[in-house]
Amino acid sequence: MRTRSGHKYTGDGTKESSTGTDKREFKSEVKPKREIKKNETTAPKSAPRVRRMAKEEPNNDQKAIDPKEQTVTKKSDEKQVKRDIKKQETTVPKTSPRLRRLAKEETREESKKETAKTKVKENETKTKETVPKTVRLRRGAKQEAKQEAKEEAPKEEESVNEEEVENKCDEKEVKPKIKKKEILPKVRSRRLAKQDEKEEPNDDKPEEPTEQKTKDAIIDEKPEEIEEIEPIVETEDKINELMETEEQSLKRKSDESEAKEDNIEPSKRQKVSRLSVPSLPQICGQLFSLGNVDEGQTGIRLKRVDEHKIRNYEPSLVTDEDGQVMREVVSVACGAMHTLCLSSDQKLYSFGCNDEGALGRDTSTSDDTEDSVDVDSSEEVVSKIPKPVDDLPAGIARLRAGDSHSCVLLTDGSVYLWGNFRDDSHNLGLFVDSESDSEKTFVSTFRPKRLEIDTKIVDIASGCHHILLLTEDGHVLSFGDGSKGQLGRIERTDLVSVETNRSLFLEPKRIQFPDSALVDAIWAGHWCSYARTTSGEVYAWGLNNYHQLGFESEGTVDIPNADPNSSHAFFRFTLELKPRLSPHLPTNVRQIANGQQHLLVLDSEGQVFVCGSNLYSKLGLKVDENDPIVKTPRSLPTDAFDGHKVTSIACADFNSLAITESGHLYAWGPSGSHIGTDSDDNVERPTRVKGHFVDKTRFVDLAVGAQHTVLIGSALSVNGDKN
Repeated sequence: MRTRSGHKYTGDGTKESSTGTDKREFKSEVKPKREIKKNETTAPKSAPRVRRMAKEEPNNDQKAIDPKEQTVTKKSDEKQVKRDIKKQETTVPKTSPRLRRLAKEETREESKKETAKTKVKENETKTKETVPKTVRLRRGAKQEAKQEAKEEAPKEEESVNEEEVENKCDEKEVKPKIKKKEILPKVRSRRLAKQDEKEEPNDDKPEEPTEQKTKDAIIDEKPEEIEEIEPIVETEDKINELMETEEQSLKRKSDESEAKEDNIEPSKRQKVSRLSVPSLPQICGQLFSLGNVDEGQTGIRLKRVDEHKIRNYEPSLVTDEDGQVMREVVSVACGAMHTLCLSSDQKLYSFGCNDEGALGRDTSTSDDTEDSVDVDSSEEVVSKIPKPVDDLPAGIARLRAGDSHSCVLLTDGSVYLWGNFRDDSHNLGLFVDSESDSEKTFVSTFRPKRLEIDTKIVDIASGCHHILLLTEDGHVLSFGDGSKGQLGRIERTDLVSVETNRSLFLEPKRIQFPDSALVDAIWAGHWCSYARTTSGEVYAWGLNNYHQLGFESEGTVDIPNADPNSSHAFFRFTLELKPRLSPHLPTNVRQIANGQQHLLVLDSEGQVFVCGSNLYSKLGLKVDENDPIVKTPRSLPTDAFDGHKVTSIACADFNSLAITESGHLYAWGPSGSHIGTDSDDNVERPTRVKGHFVDKTRFVDLAVGAQHTVLIGSALSVNGDKN
């Protein structure tokens, strides 16, 4: 055995210089087995097996065998020498190159076997010990992990000659945390000799090579033959992966902190792709109307066909100023007393009452115009003739109308509107900067004007005097009259402050939804608003005095009276000032329609649900006359529409209408020409509307005003001709 000073220890405790020239040859005869066993007790202390055997059979009188006397000559039998070497590994120094190679091969085979058995367990242990620590790491985690690995490494690893390992192994491949027994046989240092002497002897355990054999193995080992450290690289990759995850976690926490500033709960945030402006429905047909004609909201109708007079409560075709039937209509919308319709060539027509500029065109003229039936003042006649709205860009995707306003959505996400908003007593104007003609009354916008907004809009909805906007990110904006909570973002103390804080009401601002819900569809009623989320839930807010939101509100809201001369300081309403989940509505809602006191809901299966006040049979249900309010949505009977599924619904102030997949029009509620009846009796259940064109027409869409109805349908024949 050699020390770092270059001396060689002999069996008797003396040391001999490695530079000596004594080349004495020893006898090649093989000693008996008993003699070898005795000699092993005096072997150098660096051989663990020798120490164990010495502990079992101490023999202080026996002299140590001089290594020079056991040297094998070149003329010895190689097979006998090999057997002797196996028995005397701990005592016979292997100075011959041939013997060193044999020892190297034996060492390598033993090392591979040992490594193969312990490789998986060791790497799993390392992974379990390393991975949990990295989860808690922050910046500089890799350096800390390596430092910990060095500190936790066994003392046995320190005895390895790292300088020699680095000379033969790639420094990048050999990690500080790699245990040397995975690459080379385990080496014992002299300073652990005392500890080894106390260990229990184990003859079954394979002998450990001497330091000289280990050094020879290191020198002769080829780089490609070194055991792979792939599992350790795998562990490092996991560390890197966890570090990247930690960085992402920090970024997520930063996003969460920003979200909290907007009062959004990020843990429940939903992911949604950007919404797009929907295309127009794939429908096209002729324009029909029925109902009250006083303000021209039904347009110029055909009143006689084949000497058959068409009554106002019968659907009839609408003509243009040249007397031609309006064909190829793709979309319709109704305000309280005006109508909008869009043709397939992207022309928007309007007709009806224009007192507040809802038609978007000039109807004043000094010429008298004679109608086929009536002779009216010039302005009234011009307003009832369907004419196109000028000053609008091409690309209309949606059209909506309120009591006295109109608005359209273009395919580029921009919004144009005209007309006026109104609260309980005054005109509010449509914009914050609308001009005022008196202290509290603001002038209408008579021409289409673009809404200044810095986000893309994908859908719009109009109530009586408020508008909802849906952004491409799934957020909802609102503006207009908010005195009944229909804007969903006005506090109770500010509900009547529109005169002093116009921007709060008339500037589109975002509504905050519970649980940061994202919206994909919106609807607006008289004083109510509804929104469907991407998960299918429906939120509602606004006036709820008849449970028209689909649920029962908790308590009432006292609103300050804006009139200082009134004897009442407050008005008491049942309102929902912020969006609230309507838990009883179906999760597959397709369309929502709202009257003043009732609600209709159409699901994707063609079934209709109703709730609210059933006064005048507006719900189409038979309920207790003493308690006509339906507090939670109920579905109409399956035979209510003669077994057909419903495809479209609409509400007037106190009426309900629906179109089925068969193209039939049904209506119910209080009597009126706009629902196809001239009787004084209420229509208690959904009833099919009749008329001259009805049996020859398949209706596909409808819109309803206060007292008039407009339809799109395909008439099979008029005067014997196909249209």
